[in-house]
Amino acid sequence: IDSVKVVESKLGKILVVYIPYPSLSEWRRVHSRIVPDLESNLEGSSVLIVATRRILPILKRSSIKKFQRRPVSRSLTHVHNSILEDVVYPARIKYKTKKYKT
Repeated sequence: IDSVKVVESKLGKILVVYIPYPSLSEWRRVHSRIVPDLESNLEGSSVLIVATRRILPILKRSSIKKFQRRPVSRSLTHVHNSILEDVVYPARIKYKTKKYKT
């Protein structure tokens, strides 16, 4: 476990457990056993398991020759989508919609 944050909301306390990304698949296997056990021990709080991910900045044209290209998995959009998938883990996100105000 990398770190744990406590977030206050209207529904109560939410514990966000950050784990290293390489061990995410192992945590997902035992997710159904660990999360209910933690929630029962910590009454009135929900537990979320989220992988720690890194966002890399967009490289400028002048620095592309010096460095390697940024992987898609470290872009802002991909990291935010992956965190959203971690938050709703037992369920799957089927599709997303965008709303526009006119």
